[in-house]
Amino acid sequence: MPYVHREDGEITGLYAEPEFGVADEYLPEDHPEVQAFWARFDRIRRISARAFMWRIDRAKRLAIRTAARTNAAVDDWLALTAAGPIELDNPATIEGIDYLISEGLLTAADKTILLVDGASDELP
Repeated sequence: MPYVHREDGEITGLYAEPEFGVADEYLPEDHPEVQAFWARFDRIRRISARAFMWRIDRAKRLAIRTAARTNAAVDDWLALTAAGPIELDNPATIEGIDYLISEGLLTAADKTILLVDGASDELP
């Protein structure tokens, strides 16, 4: 193991035995591409709403709450976030963060922190 299946050059599946026309390329288990394929499944990309909000420092959380009083889009983002859990790869999550950046409530550095892989203690 493993025989790899590729689509557009990227590994999309692994097989224990060769499958003619599907998976006939052999790579050793310790090959970097095989390791990268497995690593995708070890990542935590869904975290609790509370863990997500704790990634934002207190001053910025308070600024976001204050802005939500007069900005319907920020209020909506807070409501959706509170409903959790947070899907870190969800386009709506990313768009919401980008909106808060455009409003000066978060920075690009905050976005990086918010979207980093979750930890086991952040699971919903």
